[in-house]
Amino acid sequence: MSFFLVIPTFERSLMDQKRQMIRHQTDIAWSILEDFHRLEEQGELTREQAQARAVAMIQDLRFGPENLDYFWINDMDVNMVMHPYRVDLNDTNVADFTDPEGFHLFVEMARIVRRQQSGYVQYIWQWKDDPNRLVPKLSYVRGFGPWQWIVGTGVYIEDVREETEAVTAGLVQASLVIFLLTLLISSYLSFLAARAAKRQEIAHAKLAE
Repeated sequence: MSFFLVIPTFERSLMDQKRQMIRHQTDIAWSILEDFHRLEEQGELTREQAQARAVAMIQDLRFGPENLDYFWINDMDVNMVMHPYRVDLNDTNVADFTDPEGFHLFVEMARIVRRQQSGYVQYIWQWKDDPNRLVPKLSYVRGFGPWQWIVGTGVYIEDVREETEAVTAGLVQASLVIFLLTLLISSYLSFLAARAAKRQEIAHAKLAE
């Protein structure tokens, strides 16, 4: 019974960790925008220069086990400012862009930022840099008011599923080992008990004689 309780609890905990992780990563990218905006305000860079340098820095940021997880930037008018893997979308309006299920993901991101400055969006997207593999993805987006930009990153739900399956397999193996050890110990204890009973029976028989 406990086995069936552990797996869902682990999966929820892992998903919560992933949500916190992408929020933290997005905050890091957001801080880069803030740094370059500060240089703009101080007159050290023009807005165009500040934005170009911020984009160049965020475009090259990578993280994750394979160093393939990334960030993108679009604006509040749903124009793609920068996407490192979908360069075909750069400098285009993506208001009509939908995932395979017809979900207007970039429109939803802009709506969330307008309403609450930041939040999570789940949709179908390509697996990292592989356009031929489409999987569910959960992203966190945050608006940058001075430039009316939105920066975000995400985590693939499949990653969570694979980690959960790995833990499940480990628990199954551990449970099997424990079961076999318990069976072996029980069998050995039964053998010892039977032998002791046999000896006691013989002893009683001798006393009777």
